[in-house]
Amino acid sequence: MKLFARVGLVAVVLAAGCGDDDDTADRPPTTVTSTTSTTSTTSTTPAPTPPLGPLADVTPPDDWPKDLQGRIAFTAGGPFAEDIYVIDADGTHFARVTNDPGAMEFDPTWSPDGRHIAYRHQARDNEDTAEIWVMDADGSHKRALTDNDRPDWGPVWSPDGATIAFNAGGSPHTFGLGLVRPDGSGTHVVEPEVWVEYADWSPDGKRVVFMGTSGRQYDIFTMNADGTGVTRLTDDPADDGWPVWSPDGRTIAFSSQRGLTDEGQRLYLMDADGSDERQVPIDRFAQFPAWSPDGRYLLFGPGLNLVRPDGTGLTELSTPGAGDTPLLLDWVAPQSNTSG
Repeated sequence: MKLFARVGLVAVVLAAGCGDDDDTADRPPTTVTSTTSTTSTTSTTPAPTPPLGPLADVTPPDDWPKDLQGRIAFTAGGPFAEDIYVIDADGTHFARVTNDPGAMEFDPTWSPDGRHIAYRHQARDNEDTAEIWVMDADGSHKRALTDNDRPDWGPVWSPDGATIAFNAGGSPHTFGLGLVRPDGSGTHVVEPEVWVEYADWSPDGKRVVFMGTSGRQYDIFTMNADGTGVTRLTDDPADDGWPVWSPDGRTIAFSSQRGLTDEGQRLYLMDADGSDERQVPIDRFAQFPAWSPDGRYLLFGPGLNLVRPDGTGLTELSTPGAGDTPLLLDWVAPQSNTSG
């Protein structure tokens, strides 16, 4: 089964598994790919490639909150040419920070101090070469943290900055929770009895929430960072994914296909213990949610869409300088001594 959603010129593909039984070994890993669509079947006109470094500041729409703070990192570009961009939440200090012509560089996560970004580095369309890399926030000092014969992606920095968690590919076609220090040392993999993808840390750094499966559909789980205490939070026949913990630790946002026949996704919330599941009341495709640092807003893709948890205040920040629709978002609190 594959989940397809097309918004504007971007197709987001979530490969959610296949097969006729409940064996997770037959379920392929989640992939996120952006592709440019066209009404012509004989030719395409790719968007101009933005330059590396600073881009023109973006003017937010009138209904974009004026008091937003912090920095946003996102992926744009493709197919097989994704790069990472950063922008202040007020539209200033917009920049492209990666440009390896032989690789896809995407899936960014901020360090808590806003000085570094960990991300997925992959040789074009060869998923098996996916590794976790890290760079300074301005795109300098890029280096690999993992280097092995399994695919690694979906990094997320722990609240104390000491550890980066990621999806660690295994065999056959399974994922555990990889853990590595920001200097590349201490790499190890936790392998609970459930598939682990796209984890997010609890604010106290003791647990992770993740999309996983022990059967056919994706659900949301939590567990201790050492792999113990696995708890299933959702159990809907539809796929649930991309969970993120609110800054106060009380709420988890996630995307779901519930009640949809067009294989789209919508934004949902639940209490951190899995209770009180509710849809954010907006009728828009929603994936890759990220909380504002103060917990007042949710950012989601495709695009830089902003909404309050109660569904009010829906707006979007346009980033034409990126040349494609933003995906895979992260938002860090404002820090001193950081620049774009």
